[in-house]
Amino acid sequence: MQRFLVLGATTLLVGLGAHAADSYSTYRNVRFGYAVLYPSNLVSPRPEAPNGDGRVFKSGDGHTTLTVWGENNVFDRSLKTQMNVARRDWGKDKGHITYWKMGSGFYVLSGTTGQEIFYEKTIPVDGGFATMLWQYPKSQKTKFDAAVTRTTKAFGAGRRVSKARQHSAPKAPRVALDTPNNNVMGY
Repeated sequence: MQRFLVLGATTLLVGLGAHAADSYSTYRNVRFGYAVLYPSNLVSPRPEAPNGDGRVFKSGDGHTTLTVWGENNVFDRSLKTQMNVARRDWGKDKGHITYWKMGSGFYVLSGTTGQEIFYEKTIPVDGGFATMLWQYPKSQKTKFDAAVTRTTKAFGAGRRVSKARQHSAPKAPRVALDTPNNNVMGY
């Protein structure tokens, strides 16, 4: 029985290793004052847009894209109105939104378009909005989910992007194998 527990715990830790090994870099946009953390071992930056509003990051196989951009709020929209416009636009593009959340100073939309997953987060910046958008194949969901979660949590404007969030590695669960009743303990 204990051999199975050790084997199971080892398998769990090896599986977690792929996500813990991701290395992150930061792209800072001077024009709109936002920063985004990106997994530099999974996506590579393309040149910044000529007008300085953002950047595209692509996976080696070209199937996964992280796009970040800022835009001026020329229509004087609230964040909620901006979210509703984005929801409408995804519908026009045959997107099926499966999750949305309006938070304090952000909104998130997630869903699918065909065989692709999208995850969009928008925050207000001085005079406009900054958006990060992940798009990746459903078949690569397990490969990118941890990176998407980490980067969207760290996405921010101005001083909200701390050095700690930029460089801290995710903590792996602690597993205790020699407990008094021989149970495997998680987290």
